[in-house]
Amino acid sequence: MLDYHRDMAIAPSFDIEAARAFLREKGERRARGLADRRARAEADFAKIVEHIGRVYSPKRILQWGSLLPGGDVSEVSDIDIGLEGLEDAAQYFAILGDAMKMTDFPLDIVEVDKLNEAAAAHIRRTGRVVYERDNPDPPRDSH
Repeated sequence: MLDYHRDMAIAPSFDIEAARAFLREKGERRARGLADRRARAEADFAKIVEHIGRVYSPKRILQWGSLLPGGDVSEVSDIDIGLEGLEDAAQYFAILGDAMKMTDFPLDIVEVDKLNEAAAAHIRRTGRVVYERDNPDPPRDSH
């Protein structure tokens, strides 16, 4: 039977300062990795948006999700893109195929005008417009 007090008294010594240093360094490595992940995802996002706007000219492209300024990027973050005003399903799948060739990140590309009302409203409310057909370079500081 284990005697907690007796076993703790003879437990090997533990270097709490070394453990703190290890955890601090681990956290710093993770933060650097996430900053690098965000930078790569943002660069891929910009290339994809430019391509979609130039080639397909949808009515609107929205950015939403963790890549928004202030968003929490994690090791599993994806690139979230909302599209409005596509011609048909063939155009959507062409866009998806092109985008998949332009990044190694998971993609979440949705046709906002085909989502249920609550989901579409959420993306429009929390996201930001990064392209409009009649104004291909809208202000990017709306959020």
